[in-house]
Amino acid sequence: ECVIREIAAACGRIAETSGLTPLIIPMQEVQDGRICESLCSLLKDCGAVMYRPGNAPELIGVLSHAEMVMGMRLHLVIFASSAGVPVIGLSYDPKVNSMLRQLGQDHCVDLAERKNQKNFTGLAEEIASHAESVMKDRSEIGEFLEAKAEEMRCLCREDFTGIRTMLN
Repeated sequence: ECVIREIAAACGRIAETSGLTPLIIPMQEVQDGRICESLCSLLKDCGAVMYRPGNAPELIGVLSHAEMVMGMRLHLVIFASSAGVPVIGLSYDPKVNSMLRQLGQDHCVDLAERKNQKNFTGLAEEIASHAESVMKDRSEIGEFLEAKAEEMRCLCREDFTGIRTMLN
């Protein structure tokens, strides 16, 4: 599919300009496995590697060492940002856009809109432009995300305390 080719082209450009190695992670093996294998194959000249996480803590550990993350799955956005790693969202679902907005991040490419318009022209350039911006401001974005993640963890603890109080 042309979307995969465009994403691969963007990853190739990012790898070339930044010296980063693409790490391809299928978050939902049944739905993502074949697509990720195709993407990895298209990126073999960049040294792309496929990684299948065993569990969430293992995945978060790997993501915490990334320079940046690009992904379509909500949990990938959550895990990467909770580790203070800048994220470029490839949104096919409003929940990804919503999470990025909650995190104060505007690096998101709306794939659903492009699909509706049947127009993926320029997708690779758009993704690469976001990546360039993220890499330029990586430290600041990472610090902001770490603070935001702590703020959100505090809100979750407050919610659990409130639930516990209501149930008792």
